[in-house]
Amino acid sequence: MELKNNTPGDSYLIAKRAALYILFLNLILFVTKLIFGWTGHSFALLADGFNNLTDTATSLIMYFALKLAAKPADKEHAYGHGRIETEIARLLGVFVLATAGAIVIGAFQNIKNVDEQPEITVIIVAFISMLVKEYMYRYQRKKAKEISSRALEADSINHRTDVGATACVLIGTLVVKIGGTKLSAVDDLSAIAVGIIMAFAAVRVIISSTQDLLDTMPPEDIIKKIRTVVESICGIYTAEKVLGRRMGMYYNIDVHIEVEPELAVKEAHYLSHQAKDKIKDQIPEIGDVLVHVEPYLPKN
Repeated sequence: MELKNNTPGDSYLIAKRAALYILFLNLILFVTKLIFGWTGHSFALLADGFNNLTDTATSLIMYFALKLAAKPADKEHAYGHGRIETEIARLLGVFVLATAGAIVIGAFQNIKNVDEQPEITVIIVAFISMLVKEYMYRYQRKKAKEISSRALEADSINHRTDVGATACVLIGTLVVKIGGTKLSAVDDLSAIAVGIIMAFAAVRVIISSTQDLLDTMPPEDIIKKIRTVVESICGIYTAEKVLGRRMGMYYNIDVHIEVEPELAVKEAHYLSHQAKDKIKDQIPEIGDVLVHVEPYLPKN
């Protein structure tokens, strides 16, 4: 993960700008696929276009969710509003899953019909769309790593999945184009493949977001970094316990440090602040730190 010391305000600003940019690209893809899917007689391209419409809605909702998540802590939300980002990501996953189901059902209902042969424009649009979606994946992935955003990371995975979905459209269209209208059902099978891929991506986002809401511990590498930082401070024997949970883009951490039992309260308090400041300064994934001071009692 890239280590950049963005402040929470900077990180949310970067995320909001990225969401708007991706929204614009998804909207262009949706309109383009809607036009050429309809005029080119391709149900699969239309389905892929509605996939991009759900992506547009995702980006729009994400933008407003990030605005809310960036609000500072208040009386009723002592830990801030970061969980809004996680909950919105989960709800969007459910929305995409429902859309995927509708696409699959529609394709199954249409599979017995003999449709017109798709136009060559369908192949061209599908190919260009794959290139755009791969670019969107790389762009969003870079931003997600830069600011440690779970929502942007989930969205970037969705773009890479969309490349596979559009590849199904491209392959299906080529088969029908070469084999003729007797193979028109392949176009509907391609739409079903798009729906299945969408569902897979949605379930992954739902599971990931739910784990965060259940206060799953941070990755082991972050825990090791915290211990290393804390134990490098003169006067602190060890980080006896490290607990954490995801709050939007960041982890909130509880650290139990062990110090000399006879240390004055003022000196112990100073060490705890050193630990907090150093953790936040050296580990950008950390949003807030609560340090508990305990006496160091060597085990016999």
